[in-house]
Amino acid sequence: MPKPPNPREMVKRDTGHLRLALQKLDTVTIPELVRPPVPHGAPPTNELVIWAVKVYFYSALCQFRELLRATLSLVDADHISAVFFCCRGLFELAAHAYYVKKHVLQYVKAKNPGLAWQFLFEVNLGSRDVREKQRAQGAEPTYPEGPHIAKVMACFNEYFPNGQKEKQATETYSSLSEFSHPNCFAFINHFEWEIDLRDMSKVTFGRPSRNLLTLCLPAACIAVMAFLHSAGKLVGELGDGGLFKTIEQIVEELLESAESIAKPRPWRTISWLLAAGALILILLILFSSRADPRCASLLAHSDKVAIPLPPNCIETLDAPAGDTVRDLERERKQGGLILKSWIICKASNPAQAPKPSLLFDQDPRWLPSYAPGTYQFRRTVVIRSAQPASRVAGEVCLVPWRRYAAQIAGQCDGKFAVWK
Repeated sequence: MPKPPNPREMVKRDTGHLRLALQKLDTVTIPELVRPPVPHGAPPTNELVIWAVKVYFYSALCQFRELLRATLSLVDADHISAVFFCCRGLFELAAHAYYVKKHVLQYVKAKNPGLAWQFLFEVNLGSRDVREKQRAQGAEPTYPEGPHIAKVMACFNEYFPNGQKEKQATETYSSLSEFSHPNCFAFINHFEWEIDLRDMSKVTFGRPSRNLLTLCLPAACIAVMAFLHSAGKLVGELGDGGLFKTIEQIVEELLESAESIAKPRPWRTISWLLAAGALILILLILFSSRADPRCASLLAHSDKVAIPLPPNCIETLDAPAGDTVRDLERERKQGGLILKSWIICKASNPAQAPKPSLLFDQDPRWLPSYAPGTYQFRRTVVIRSAQPASRVAGEVCLVPWRRYAAQIAGQCDGKFAVWK
């Protein structure tokens, strides 16, 4: 088994990349942008669209730099909880830049500067808050409404390998948000507990561990590269060669600083870095703030289990309608589980009703749950049917990631050692 990553070294590496990125971004000069002489209300021209793109790019760059500066200041001051807010903001900006790049280039390639201008007007000046206040005052809103962040993240999924299928951007953003909202993940970072979260006999409060930074800094590193990639492609396609070269040079220097990475062509390499970075981030998010490194194997191979089925039973995604399915679904929802498949059994004699016998008692890795007729092996949970005459023998479910990580934390060499 490979040695688990050292959280302190991970934080040092990621902050090093972010410091270099800020240093390079600070060298970009912000020019004064003079609007092309196109009268207000006249049909937008390509020059006007390029001007609006630069307004967006430099505005986003200024915001990105300040969030990056704040991130590093908070890390240095050990304000761990606040770092998540900044990393979340960086990730939002990277997603937004990709969203803008994609749609602007679509309109430009379709030779429709009117739609490109309207889109950029909404992006640069959109404000849902102002629109709602204007409506509340009985006035017709003059401000446009910008794109909703959920729509932006859904688009940003395309940027990651298998992103639309895995929804990597959406999941990463959701995980960062968990630490930014008043809920479990934000609260448990401030205390230690005994046994598990469902049976806490003693709670001891303290400051969050710096190891928590491994759950957000990788997202910030990904955001840096994604922001530069999207911005570079956008300005490059629109013919600003000087700005494109500046961004390309920053990307090259960032890549050269990364450990164990040769000096390939930058734009082709970024997709590989994002694939690796996204995978690392997603794996890290599975761990709670105080997870035992010995739990790594249970997290990495959590879905790889074999269900002991008799020869006449199969797993399927389709289930017949009936009381058995409704009962199993009710139990699954009460347990907060995720549906994976159904276990359907056929009678060896067509004239007889099937009498399935799932063989969990013969495999010690399948642990009986507190709910009768329920067995768990890693993340997989099987709810057995209470109807012996039904051909629906059970429902296969998954424990949500975060709950599974909290469940096994501290008990990987104890109660759950049999799952290794």
